[in-house]
Amino acid sequence: MVQRGQLHTSAAPSIQKRGRGQLRSRLNQPREPPPPSRPPFQRRAPHTPARLGLLAAAVATRLLHPRPSRPLLRAPGSSAPGRPDSAPGPPSPALPGAVARGGRAHWPWRARGPGPASLIGQRGSAEPRSPASRWGKRGRDRAPPERRVRIAEVGARRIGVCTLEQRPGGSRHISQAAAKVDVEFDYDGPLMKTEVPGPRSRELMKQLNIIQNAEAVHFFCNYEESRGNYLVDVDGNRMLDLYSQISSVPIGYNHPALMKLVQQPQNMSTFINRPALGILPPENFVEKLRESLLSVAPKGMSQLITMACGSCSNENAFKTIFMWYRSKERGQSSFSKEELETCMVNQAPGCPDYSILSFMGAFHGRTMGCLATTHSKAIHKIDIPSFDWPIAPFPRLKYPLEEFVKENQQEEARCLEEVEDLIVKYRKKKRTVAGIIVEPIQSEGGDNHASDDFFRKLRDISRKPYRIFNTWLGDPSKNLLLAEVINVIKREDLLNNAAHAGKVLLTGLLDLQARFPQLISRVRGRGTFCSFDTPDESVRNKLISIARNKGLMLGGCGDKSIRFRPTLVFRDHHAHLFLNIFSDILADFK
Repeated sequence: MVQRGQLHTSAAPSIQKRGRGQLRSRLNQPREPPPPSRPPFQRRAPHTPARLGLLAAAVATRLLHPRPSRPLLRAPGSSAPGRPDSAPGPPSPALPGAVARGGRAHWPWRARGPGPASLIGQRGSAEPRSPASRWGKRGRDRAPPERRVRIAEVGARRIGVCTLEQRPGGSRHISQAAAKVDVEFDYDGPLMKTEVPGPRSRELMKQLNIIQNAEAVHFFCNYEESRGNYLVDVDGNRMLDLYSQISSVPIGYNHPALMKLVQQPQNMSTFINRPALGILPPENFVEKLRESLLSVAPKGMSQLITMACGSCSNENAFKTIFMWYRSKERGQSSFSKEELETCMVNQAPGCPDYSILSFMGAFHGRTMGCLATTHSKAIHKIDIPSFDWPIAPFPRLKYPLEEFVKENQQEEARCLEEVEDLIVKYRKKKRTVAGIIVEPIQSEGGDNHASDDFFRKLRDISRKPYRIFNTWLGDPSKNLLLAEVINVIKREDLLNNAAHAGKVLLTGLLDLQARFPQLISRVRGRGTFCSFDTPDESVRNKLISIARNKGLMLGGCGDKSIRFRPTLVFRDHHAHLFLNIFSDILADFK
């Protein structure tokens, strides 16, 4: 527990070991006694969170980077880097967490870092205080506000500024933020200007609803202004996106590497033309496949077929399974005349009555074959004819896992036994199970997890290691982007980053579960794929709505779960930022 007035920067141990005099010596600054009206730092009155962030930023700025050598990003419509607007004065209460008190904005948490420089530098003053003012005369009061904000932001970028979290009763604890902001195209925090959806989004919804059903639209987005982990809507609201387009934006919005890729002249024809790759592939097709998917293929997997989406990938996987299984049964490569004739009228033996076993709660797509294996929401399936294919139960584990080891082992054994029983049952019904489809984590169905041992035993029950064609075989431009995405993941070590950020996120969620057990239960996760349950669907939906208006994009799943699907460039400080805001939401929830 760190009390008010203490500064903790564990990400910079070299700074901790140096005393105040040593810092001055290194900076070649004469040591100045504190003003008579101000007691020494150790005996001062408790510091405000904003002042703590200012001091940490000042240390880093003077010690590591006194004059920034590269421009910092400006917030849209701002004249100062990292500032929500150009006007001096206290930050706008429209920002998440800002509470108007006595004519000024107040943050109940903070020295959160690396966070918005304007938050670090202000505490109800007319201008942000210069970070260098307590560490020497150079640039102390002469620096313009823009320079002061720049210094503060660079300082926050260089060391791990502590995050002071306010607990019930006024107590606080430290959670360490990232030591460096590596995602330079990222924003510094959420910025909310209107409720969500805002007036522009609502107007566009009305227009879209004339053309098609727009009930599923949350709001309209400004993808040109979206960056990194932040999604910007058409009303200028900037939200920390922990859902990333249903987990389909791996390295964030408008990543510089991808922006550079699409602007290269040699790639223009790839984005302009839409070849039928199945019959007329481009010259570099094989090379790009090796650079992308084959470079990360599991051991033993040396062949691939590209497809346009998840559903058509699954549909063709089903076809491959059926072809392979029938070839094994037939024992010959040629087709009989009867098979060729009956398949044209959807009859056996040309169209054998095989099946695919799936699991309750699964989501594999909404095309006809995939829909027969999808069991997450009734609205996906109602009124649509389907196949009589077996459905096995998926384990429902109890949490925390370490307290229910025996019970969870029994639950997984029960589900595996049911899988074997269904295979036997459908063989007797002359509807042989030719394959099994399963998600490593059931996402849409409620973010349900199972142990590694469960999947190994499922593989043992049925190990299924060729005649497949698709005219388009996907889009070559997507493969070009995929190759660069994989390069970025390797170059920036994003898998290890996801593992570490996921640990921070999961630990924080477990802490929130302990503090708000009436709202959060069954916290679970692997990497950044985390989730928790709420008491019911109405509470879940209300939490998601409140979070969106506080600058957080979350996703619901199952009957009452909230899931997290952030990008791979989601860092520790993004997790701390989310936890701070979401803790406020839970504390105020009614």
